Amino acid sequence: MDKPSRILFRACQIAMTLSCALLYSATTTNYHALIIASLILALPLFVRNKMRYNDRTLIYTIVFFLIVSYVFDLIFPTDKNNYFLIGDIFATGVSAPFLLFLASSTVLFTYNEHAFGASTALCLTSVLLTSDVNWALSGLSRSAYLYFYLANVLLVTISLIVGLQANRRLFLISTGIVQRSNLLRNRILLVCLAILVSICITLVGGGLLVKFESKITAMDLLVSKYALFYMQRGRVTVFSKEVNLNRTIAPETRRNSEKIIMRAFSPSPPGYLRGRVYDRYSSGRWTDGDSENVKMRMVRQDDVFSFSRFLDPDASEDVFKDESMTLMPDDKFMSDVLLVPGATRGIDAMATSVSRNLSGVVSPSDWNSSSGYTPYVPQKTGMDSARNSPSPPFKIDYLQVPEHLNTCLENYLKELFEKRGSYTFESDQDFADFLQNHFVSTYRYKLHHSAPEKPGEEPIVSFIARKDGHCELFATAMLLLLRKSGLPARYVTGFICEERNPLGEHYVARLGNAHAWLEVYLRDQKKWVLCEPTPAEGISNFKHSMGAFSSFLDMLKASFLKMADDVRKGFFAKAVIDFFLAIIGIFKSRLWLSALLFLALASVLLFIGRRKFAAKRRYDYMTSPGRLKASKHFFRSMDKISSGLGVARKKFRSIEAWISALNERAPHASIEISELFQEYQRLRFSSIDPGKDECRVFAQRLLLLKRSLDKK
Repeated sequence: MDKPSRILFRACQIAMTLSCALLYSATTTNYHALIIASLILALPLFVRNKMRYNDRTLIYTIVFFLIVSYVFDLIFPTDKNNYFLIGDIFATGVSAPFLLFLASSTVLFTYNEHAFGASTALCLTSVLLTSDVNWALSGLSRSAYLYFYLANVLLVTISLIVGLQANRRLFLISTGIVQRSNLLRNRILLVCLAILVSICITLVGGGLLVKFESKITAMDLLVSKYALFYMQRGRVTVFSKEVNLNRTIAPETRRNSEKIIMRAFSPSPPGYLRGRVYDRYSSGRWTDGDSENVKMRMVRQDDVFSFSRFLDPDASEDVFKDESMTLMPDDKFMSDVLLVPGATRGIDAMATSVSRNLSGVVSPSDWNSSSGYTPYVPQKTGMDSARNSPSPPFKIDYLQVPEHLNTCLENYLKELFEKRGSYTFESDQDFADFLQNHFVSTYRYKLHHSAPEKPGEEPIVSFIARKDGHCELFATAMLLLLRKSGLPARYVTGFICEERNPLGEHYVARLGNAHAWLEVYLRDQKKWVLCEPTPAEGISNFKHSMGAFSSFLDMLKASFLKMADDVRKGFFAKAVIDFFLAIIGIFKSRLWLSALLFLALASVLLFIGRRKFAAKRRYDYMTSPGRLKASKHFFRSMDKISSGLGVARKKFRSIEAWISALNERAPHASIEISELFQEYQRLRFSSIDPGKDECRVFAQRLLLLKRSLDKK
């Protein structure tokens, strides 16, 4: 094979692949793709024997590089928020390196005329995916990134043009075709012309892009906006910065109440997980105040780089010795705050920073939402404790009560105290317990609570009159009564996570476990405590709704998420242990017996079905119109000939024996009879169905044989 052409071909292939890998690595700052692609391209220097193209080598190569791409994405993840529309749909962090690795792997195979085209298609697809990544990640200015991108595209185009011609020459040489010198010169001129045209198109296109950048960007944002809206329809957003009691529960929320949005790996039930905290109430709406966020202190770890540890400013590192749990949000759950127990003092998370406001709401920055996080809770406080901050509660919002509700609340408190027979309590805890027991025992939980009958009526006034409603109304009513009595209180929303998977070592929280409660500050004890005024039937639990198969699938998904999270954090040994624990869980579930029985039954049915289908195909094959016509002509004519010769066709006699008997009775026509029998076998058992003309000629020959025998 022509050595200069081979060198030029490989040089173009390497230049194109490395250019695309450099573009991806520089844009996403994930340089592992460039390093691995370079190592693959350099491998033929050390390994002389190349692989042959066949199904096995291709499948093994694809699977291997897919695993490599996914593992490196787990170890060096790219924030999904840095992708736009295409990157979010096709998971650029995995798909682009995977395509680059496959394009690089073509150098490991023997020469094939289609390999360069496949490699080019893979590289161009990776460029398309890379173009949808936030350019600001590269650290370049907008104009510098644009020129860098155009330069890479131009290099890929030139490599493509030259490489295609080198590939064509190698193919002609491999097939023994010698190209004439004048044709070769013409090819070289065409390549040079194509390169010049490509340079002109790139420069003109870049100029137009710079000139109309604002319009193109506006159109891109408009398309991305509607596309992202369409993509996020199935995602669930529970917490907003406002709670409106005037609205009823959305039908979509009720329909998807059993959707799992969180999995918790914990030795005990996580219980109440706080999301957002609200302190100002007005006309049926809760809003969070303008409390300042304080960054949690980051703890340096010498042996861990993939995740960070964050502590409350006044907490010590001994917190990380306390009880912990690993929380894994579902990919359909969207939230800008972390769900944590109230007494959390430390957090492990893959984030650049974590902040908390005075009410204890945890907000991460640059958090990898596909990974889990680990809150640490002091054992002495318990999981269901409140956030003991600020103490004392100096925020005036914790005592805020709308003026138009003062009369209603005072009258209701007076009514309660008169029924009790006393206006005094031994402690703030006794008063909080009194109100909590009153709502639990006197009121009725009703999820499908209708809006107030009168327009503009206060939801709390309607709730007190009807004595039924959902958890938001229970928490709001008790909180306002506490504030009216002088006790600071705040409104909390989150999830209750107490449902344990029967087969796994984890707990799940569903959308129906979204809940609202309150925290009250006990002045005499100088601490915050959690209060639950909602009756037990209103605290949603699905402890008996997870069937055997659904719990099995959830266990598999939870095990996969846990292993992936361990790999991201660099705990490879722990990931291996989790893998074997998942296998043990599968055998403990005993569903593997059902799976084996199902597979065995499916195999038997498939075997029977294949046999019947094959028999039907054979029957259809043998009963085609042409074959039936040929058989009909042959047996009708030969029966008449047999009757004339006095040779009866016995029932159990084979056709060969019958034809032999006819040849013995009419030796003068034995050659013609044998030829017609062979023609019959050809028409009857040929892979091609005989046509009308063949059947007509065959019938005429049979008729001529009969007439000749009748004359003799």
